[in-house]
Amino acid sequence: MLAQAGSRSRSSWHRLRHVEQTRAGENDSMIGSVLLPTSPYRARSERLIRAAEAACARIHPLTDNVFPSLGETLVWLVAIDDLLSSADSKYRARRDADPDGAGLPGIRFARNAVVHGEMVTATTYAKPGAVLGAAPLGTFALGEGPSTRWVARASIAHTPKRTKYLSAQEQSYDVHVAGRDVLSPLSLALAFLRRCSVLAGARPFRGPSMCSSSSKPAAS
Repeated sequence: MLAQAGSRSRSSWHRLRHVEQTRAGENDSMIGSVLLPTSPYRARSERLIRAAEAACARIHPLTDNVFPSLGETLVWLVAIDDLLSSADSKYRARRDADPDGAGLPGIRFARNAVVHGEMVTATTYAKPGAVLGAAPLGTFALGEGPSTRWVARASIAHTPKRTKYLSAQEQSYDVHVAGRDVLSPLSLALAFLRRCSVLAGARPFRGPSMCSSSSKPAAS
């Protein structure tokens, strides 16, 4: 069973990487870099993104390995988000306007719950409602095989401290995270963070920057 789950996990990961790479190519003309090649943040960003990639690759849906690997991935993603926020005062507004970046406040909400020991995913079978609150109606078809998905926010027992950012985090989680398969929001967030950290690949970025008005194309 573990071998089959691991095989499904690797297959799902490769499919998501293909989607991520495609989206990165589509957005090259839209998203520029926050971190210039000479930025003091650049090496830190590279280390954090590679750590997030490694942790995400260790997530094996349908096994007991989800919680620790997911928690580690969430911590790294939030750390990258914080680093980019420090590098560019306009980053958050541009992140929230981007279809891939808009899920990051929701990922932060999930991180805050996980570090308090809360489960934020559950395995669902056959139809919505098999695991209470695991997926809203219509997110997957009747008869679909088991999958590990993000639970509804109402199912997370952690009560976060009220801050000026909490409402936006809750809304982002509800819209971009809850009910989706465990890897999808993570892959989209990584794709966005790579583009903003000049890690989308060897290709130079083209067009106006949406992460930083002062950014320049990366050297090819």
